[in-house]
Amino acid sequence: MTRARVTITTRSGRRHTIEVAGPRGGPTNPLSDADIVTKSRTLTADVTPPTTWRRIESLVLGLDDLDDVTELVELLARPAHSLNIGL
Repeated sequence: MTRARVTITTRSGRRHTIEVAGPRGGPTNPLSDADIVTKSRTLTADVTPPTTWRRIESLVLGLDDLDDVTELVELLARPAHSLNIGL
């Protein structure tokens, strides 16, 4: 398990320490479904149409009850929109 501890000492000498069991999103501190959806929407906004991404979200969040992953694989394998980044 990865642990992190940070101690800050103020000018007056007072110390403040915080320790976390693991990184946010790791096995000891998992993200909620809402956090995952927010993160995925942010990361894919420029490359995946919203209607496609909403369907992917629905399939992924219901993965435990999904009998066949073919549709999900097909949606994930589609080419992304090209980014206009001016290279």
